[in-house]
Amino acid sequence: MWKKFVQNLIVILNILRQHPNITVDDSQEPDVTICVWGNLVAFLEKINAKFFKSLQRIDPHTREYVERLQDEPMFVILAQMVKEYLERIGDFKDVYEAIRTLAEPENSRTLMDILVTLIYKYADDCTKARAMLSDIYHHVLHDEFAKPRDLLLMSHLKENVHHMDVSTQIHSNRAMSQLGVCAFRDGMVSIIVLLWF
Repeated sequence: MWKKFVQNLIVILNILRQHPNITVDDSQEPDVTICVWGNLVAFLEKINAKFFKSLQRIDPHTREYVERLQDEPMFVILAQMVKEYLERIGDFKDVYEAIRTLAEPENSRTLMDILVTLIYKYADDCTKARAMLSDIYHHVLHDEFAKPRDLLLMSHLKENVHHMDVSTQIHSNRAMSQLGVCAFRDGMVSIIVLLWF
């Protein structure tokens, strides 16, 4: 079902590419061009959420999980097509201008800083919390401990995460685990206890 939905959205985007007089928009009434009511970004986010949930339901040690992961490139292609369409029609100019600058070679830290800043500026609270957790996770994967620890303590995510959705709780558990591993690698075993209790 997920694959069929992605394939249908790709067909829609190909039609939109071939016929520039057709637009998809949920905020305006049709004028001279043919306007189909809808929101491609919302569709993309829904597909991403469904893909993520399907991965959560599958045992990661099975062949089925590996096969499901092979669907991810199809989602990446779809996301690229949506981005190109929105750029072509001039939607979300500020956001996509920042994304265009990302095409220049940069290190992953710079990329994370830009993406997190965009999310903090435009997203809802749940997405901001996930961005914070992803930022913490990125820092600790690069053996930085002090900055992600400070981010975690200043954000009070640890105290509030049990009120958030399951997906955000999973992100939190992963970030906390990696933070503990990073502290362990740096020989700060006593700090690990303080982080969890």
